[in-house]
Amino acid sequence: MEYRLDKKLTERQLEIADCARRGFTDREIGNALNISVYTVKSHLKKIYEKMEVSGRTELAGLPDWHEIEVYKNLSEESKQLEAERKAKLERLSFSHLDSFFRSILLEGEYISYFHDTQDGERVKSVANAVFEQYRNILTGRSRLLSYCRGLERDWKLSAEVVGQRNVFGNYICTTPLQSGMGTFSLHVLNSDSLFGYWSGYDSDNNVINFGEYIFKKVLKVRIHRAGEDDWSRIVRICDETLGKDYIENLKADHLEVLVAKMQNGGVVGFVAFKSFSEKCPSTEFPFINNDKIPASFKYCSSKGLVGIIKTLAVDPKYQGRGVGTKLFDSAHEECIDSNTTAIIVPAWKQNNVINIKNILKNKGYEFLTELSDYWKNDCDKNLFKCPSRKPNGQCVCSLVIYWKLI
Repeated sequence: MEYRLDKKLTERQLEIADCARRGFTDREIGNALNISVYTVKSHLKKIYEKMEVSGRTELAGLPDWHEIEVYKNLSEESKQLEAERKAKLERLSFSHLDSFFRSILLEGEYISYFHDTQDGERVKSVANAVFEQYRNILTGRSRLLSYCRGLERDWKLSAEVVGQRNVFGNYICTTPLQSGMGTFSLHVLNSDSLFGYWSGYDSDNNVINFGEYIFKKVLKVRIHRAGEDDWSRIVRICDETLGKDYIENLKADHLEVLVAKMQNGGVVGFVAFKSFSEKCPSTEFPFINNDKIPASFKYCSSKGLVGIIKTLAVDPKYQGRGVGTKLFDSAHEECIDSNTTAIIVPAWKQNNVINIKNILKNKGYEFLTELSDYWKNDCDKNLFKCPSRKPNGQCVCSLVIYWKLI
C-alpha cells in the first residue's frame, strides 16, 4: 500500500496543497484541475486544519514535504515510494497548469484599433502594442504614432487573463502633460485577435469616453521582389480586393512589384510602384493642371523627380495585421533610393472610407486632390469588375491623391 507522508491528506488535497505552496491563486488551481473555485477553497480549508496552519502563508512556510520529521522514520522502500509519488504529483499539477497557460498565450506584438474622439468627431485610431506574459498576467505598452511631433501617445497596459477567453485590464497614459487613464475588457477570438471595449478619462477632451478596442497580432512576413512563381497569388489577391481583371492595369503600367511572404513562402500581399527618371506623362497624373495643385509638385513632376506608390493590396484574411505597413515602408524606401524628391500615392475611396488613410497619415503624407468617378468609364466598359459598384451601376468610388516632399 502506498505510504502517505502526512497520513491525512487525500491525493486531490496533496495536489492543491502543492499548487498553493507554489503561489498559484485559487482561480488558477481551479482552472488547471478543472474544479470550481469554491471546491478549491473547501479543500484548502481542510488542508489548513489537517496541517495545523492558519492559511497560505504558513502552508508555504512549511519545510518541503520530504523534510517533515516523520520522513526520517521511513524505511528505504517507503522513501522510494514517497519519491515516486512526489514526482508523479509534480508532473500532474504542472502538466495541467502548463497546458492551461499555453492555451492562452497572448504575448507578442499587436496592432490595436480603437474608437476615439478628435476635433469633436468619432474616429478610428491605430496604435502599436506589445504584450509580455507571465502565467495569466499581461503587461505591456501601446503607442499611437504620429508624423507630427507632440501628437504621439504612449500608454502602459496591465491586464489579467480570466478563464481561457477573457482579458480584463487598465491603462494609463505616460505621455508628458497627459493624464488619460481607464479600463478595458477583451474577448479572445483566436490566438491572433482580441475584441472588446475601453472606457476611461479622455484628457484631450476632458470627458469620460469609451469605444471599441481591437487587437490583431502582427503577422511576421518578409518583403521580396515578385518572382514568376508569385504572380498567380498576386492575381488572386488583386481579384479579391480590387476587382476581377484589375491586374491587367498594373501589368500595362510596367510597375515594380514587391510581395510580402510568410515563413512558409505564401504570398499575403503586394505593392506596385515606380520612379520617373524623366518628365512624367500627363496620363500618369491627369490632374496636373488643376489650379489647386501646389507649384512644388508641378516642378518635381516636370523634372522627373517623382515616385508613385500606385497599388497596395493584402489578402483579406491577413488585413489589419501590419502587412500593408511593411509593404508601404519598403516601397517608400525604394522610391527614396531612386533619388525622388516627392512621392505621390493614389488611394481608393469607397463609401467615404480611404483604405490606407492611417498609413499615409502616420507617414506624414498630405492630401493633394480628389478625382470623382475616376474608374467609372473602365467599369462601364467592363475592363474590370469593381467590388464596390452598386447593383444599379452607381459608382461609389473616387481616387484621392496624397503626396509628400522628401
